[in-house]
Amino acid sequence: MSKEDTKKRIITDYLNTINLGNNTLGVKVAAKRYFNKDVSDLTLSECTVLASITKNPSRLNPISGREDNAERREIVLRYMVEQEYITKEQQEEALADNVYDRIQNVDTTTKATSTPYSYFTDELIEQVLTDLMEKLDYTENQASNLLYSGGLQIHTTQDPNLQAIVDEEINNPDNYTAAKYSVEYRLSVTHADGETEHFSEENLKSFRKTTLGDSSFEGLYGSEEAVQQDIDQYKAWLLKEGDEIIGERTNLTLQPQASFVLMDQHTGEVKASAAAVARKKPASP
Repeated sequence: MSKEDTKKRIITDYLNTINLGNNTLGVKVAAKRYFNKDVSDLTLSECTVLASITKNPSRLNPISGREDNAERREIVLRYMVEQEYITKEQQEEALADNVYDRIQNVDTTTKATSTPYSYFTDELIEQVLTDLMEKLDYTENQASNLLYSGGLQIHTTQDPNLQAIVDEEINNPDNYTAAKYSVEYRLSVTHADGETEHFSEENLKSFRKTTLGDSSFEGLYGSEEAVQQDIDQYKAWLLKEGDEIIGERTNLTLQPQASFVLMDQHTGEVKASAAAVARKKPASP
């Protein structure tokens, strides 16, 4: 076997076993889990989502850790340009892609076993992996293999029946009354001189506070129409002749957000936990 064959085998074994969050091992499983695609059909944008998970599979998984994954993904894309694996144009196209809106927010293992999968499970997995590495000197890959396919039996305090009830109720919008919207806004613009810039809700907030003179504004709106009005005013102020919008996305979240922990008062054991927002409006195209 040549050195080249050895390297290919090592990277293949690594990609087929690496922990990619949400009970997902290997890129093949992850492609199906998050995008319902074969690996060969993934776009550059989708590939970099998966690549961004590897540094910390619990914190950077693209469902519960969407924002952290997005930040890491920008770094991955920047490095790919610097190392000439992709062009600047490909980077900008990937950044403008609403890739996270295509991710399946379901757990394939959960559906098969009818067992609730929650933040409780995420935290449990993180703690077990950490203990295996710190106390038994396992590598991250060895710890992941042992956890997911090593025959371990892990007994927890979670009550699956209570967890199912908590998940259903905390995600039921009928249980909330809210009057304010927060906004997640992304705008990518190529200016007439060829320079590309990316803007977010922080730029929108700064515009409202400085240009419009509303110094007390904290990012919450009373209606969807008020959000759109600010966005329209911001774009009218920002865009100059010859500028081209290459990507734009708006997510509205109805506040307040909620979290829930159910404990046994006699033992202090956590029986169920969950976090949710009252309701998310779909992203604009």
